[in-house]
Amino acid sequence: MMGLTVRVAARTQGGPAKSRNEDAIGINGHLRAVATGRVLEFEGNLEQGVVCVIADGAGGHPAADHASRMVVERLMLSADRLTSSEGLGQAIIETDRVLRDAMLDRRELQGMGSTVAAVSLTDEEILIGNVGDSSILEIDRQGILALSVADNPERPDWLPEERAVTGLTQMLGGNGVTSVEPHLARYPIEEGLRLLICSDGLTDAVAEDDISRVVRDPAVHQTFLIDALFESALAAGAADDISIILASIVNQAEAVRL
Repeated sequence: MMGLTVRVAARTQGGPAKSRNEDAIGINGHLRAVATGRVLEFEGNLEQGVVCVIADGAGGHPAADHASRMVVERLMLSADRLTSSEGLGQAIIETDRVLRDAMLDRRELQGMGSTVAAVSLTDEEILIGNVGDSSILEIDRQGILALSVADNPERPDWLPEERAVTGLTQMLGGNGVTSVEPHLARYPIEEGLRLLICSDGLTDAVAEDDISRVVRDPAVHQTFLIDALFESALAAGAADDISIILASIVNQAEAVRL
């Protein structure tokens, strides 16, 4: 669609008590980038395509940071192919195979795994794909809507509500022996659409309603929104790594220069 551009802001940070950040983020296809504090801002060309990716290395598995970075790097290299749901799905499956091949070659990487949440923006549509529990959310003035599908196990009837359900039913790499099945969807692109991509370091610490209250005002600058989400997560006692990408589709004539 002519006359539209995408503004993207992103930030990733390791957990307060962790020695390394096991999340990784990637943004491909931006025209220019500006650092504002700890937030990076981008302006993207939809005609050429913009790809945003968050990968969350599986905690408790070896080389989690290595896994998440491999996922992002592989999808960034495949960015020009991510123009259809089929292409995005195949790229995610190939990335899973790359992780598994690396584990065969290097003993210290055996068992490494990662989630992935990927969004490909073009001038005609938005493609999303995910594996694991990193989230892709649509934001409007009424609240947020989950576009991704979380690969979390179902809660058994016998498990009390206060007991957390842990683990993932699938991830890239890891100890599984079967190929992943990415969750894929496509939507028309339109002015005013806003997407929040985040690792579970945010969603585990901050309730959906609270996230919605922070981000649903489109008049607030994206940098302030992302910083506010980080502050909310840390105030809630978040211990995990947090990664957030906020993408807004705006009219080129109204776009604020970075």
